[in-house]
This record gives sequence, structure tokens and C-alpha cells, in this order.
Amino acid sequence: MKINKLFLTIGIAATTISPIVVASSCNLTIKREKAIVRIQNNKYISSKYKEELIKKTDLAKSYPEIKKNINVLNSIVPFNYPNWPKSYELDKVGTIFDNIIQISDSDEKKYNVTLWEYFHAVEAEVTHLADGDTITVRVIKQPVKLPTEAQAVVVPETMSIRIANIDTLEENTNNVSERESSLAKMDHAFADSLVLGQRVKLISSNWTTKSYNRFVANVFFGENYSKNFGIEMLANGYTLARLNTIDFNSFKYGYQNKTLLENPNISSFLMPYLAYAINSAAYEKKGFYGANVGINSPAQFSLEYEEHDKNMIDHSSMILRPEFLIKPGLATYKNNIYKFFEKLEKNN
Repeated sequence: MKINKLFLTIGIAATTISPIVVASSCNLTIKREKAIVRIQNNKYISSKYKEELIKKTDLAKSYPEIKKNINVLNSIVPFNYPNWPKSYELDKVGTIFDNIIQISDSDEKKYNVTLWEYFHAVEAEVTHLADGDTITVRVIKQPVKLPTEAQAVVVPETMSIRIANIDTLEENTNNVSERESSLAKMDHAFADSLVLGQRVKLISSNWTTKSYNRFVANVFFGENYSKNFGIEMLANGYTLARLNTIDFNSFKYGYQNKTLLENPNISSFLMPYLAYAINSAAYEKKGFYGANVGINSPAQFSLEYEEHDKNMIDHSSMILRPEFLIKPGLATYKNNIYKFFEKLEKNN
């Protein structure tokens, strides 16, 4: 199956912003001094790294307050692609997949399909959330068979879904600390408020493989399925991202050459929105950043991932503004979306 050319048919549907849920009853208040002690006692990081991290314990206090106006917000991620939502229009992300592309079969016969169809969209109801990034769904509508396929893609009637592009704190593993589990219950509660009992649309790059017995997919919800679950979790300050350089490089190449739709890649399409979401949450002190739990920056948030990955910030570094990184000087146009945009602006 080949992609020949693209046709833009975007339908924009406005939706409301989900409320922030903070479990204020959770007794997790930690003062700066305790946060510093936790950093100092962490045996997994070097002394130099600890010094840099301690300097950032109050960094959020120095970040400028961001007013709710389009120009300022868009400057966080200066993304501009023809007929696509702006980076701050998170409630319109799903409209990207209304785009129609052209595919061809082995005989070079051409067909028009939406990106929803191309990525074998499944419609389902969310019946359970195990934690902030794992959901169970009951399938309502199977993927549409593409005209280039010999057989239709068929998924199980009930599926466990690992949400793509994010990784929330552990809640129920055997060795998880009380603190991490308590924080995880907070992001779990917010996740419930987004999609539990809701009809959703899921897309995946591959419905035939699993990760720890879960299908990996992007979940869209709301009116016309215009919101993305992972992006909303990031935008409300309840998770860090888990991205890879392949998708990041795909975004850079497609954006620079105006060919994003010619090489469809879900995470690549979402990259600027993921970037806006994670940075605006830290700037505006949403979720954990504003819950008075000792988390003032993504770097501090990363240390809370004690159970499975204390270096979680590394998986977000390509979409974080350099000032949020432990070593901002290491950010370049090759590994950071903001430096990439800066380079493009200088060349124009």
C-alpha cells in the first residue's frame, strides 16, 4: 500500500476544556526542604546532577505567568501547518485524522481514505481504568476494511489498552512506594474523569502487537473525538511523556518539508501538541505542579518514578523547553523541538 498524494478535508469541532481534578484530601504536602532531602538521598543520581536538581526546586516560582491569549500561548510551540489546529488548540487535535489521503494497491489503483480509516480506527466504550495509562474497552465498531487489504483488521471484543506517548506513575505494582502509589491515585482519578464510561475512538500503528498483554493505542474522546487522552493527561500535569527519536525525526522531516501526511505517523502528527501540553502544564502549575506535593518542575516529577524509570525526563526531553531540562545547553535542533523551531526561524 502506497501513499500517493494528500487531500485536506479538515472539520474543526470546538469542545470545552476538561476541569482539573486535584485530590486535595490526599495527605502529600511536602515542603521544599523535604524535597531536597529526597534528592540528596537518591542513590541513583550523581552529586553533580543532585546539585543541578536542587537549584531547580524553586525554579517554577521564577517562570513567568502566562496569560490566556493566543499569541503568548502559541509562542510556547510556534507550530504552523496548513489547515491543522494550532499547537494550543488541544480540543481540536482529533480533526487531524479527518484528513483524506490517497493510497494505492499493487495494481496502482488509487483510493481515498481518511486517516482514521488508514490507522484502523476502533470505536469502543471505556469500562475500566487500571491506572492513569491503562484502560479496558468494549469494542462497539470494528475497523473499516481498506480497499487495499485482502482481509479486514479485526480486534478482540474486549481489549486492554496501553495509552501511547505517556507513562504515568505506578499505582499497583508489588514494590511501589506509598508516595508513588498515592500520587498515582491522583492521576488515576483525573483519568477516570476524562473517559470512564465514555465512547472513544482508538487508533494504532499496529493492532497485531502488544506490550505486556496490552494493545498500544491513542485514545480520542469528546465531541467528534476531537480530544486526545494522552495529551489531556500531559496538559493537566498528571504525567510525563514517553517518546522516541524515530517519531521525533519523522515530525521534523515532515514539518520542514511540508510532507507530514505523505508518511503517516501518529506520534509524529501529535508531537507539537504533546510539546505544548507538557510545557503549559508546568508553566501554569496544573495537576501535580500546583497540588503542593513537592513537584515544581518536570525534573522533580521525574524523580517520583521510583518503581520503573527514574530517568523519565529523558523520554520527554525532546519536547520540553530547554529551561526545564537539567542541562539546557545540551538541547540542539537535532534533539529538541524548540531548538528545531529556532533554527527554522533563523533560516527563514
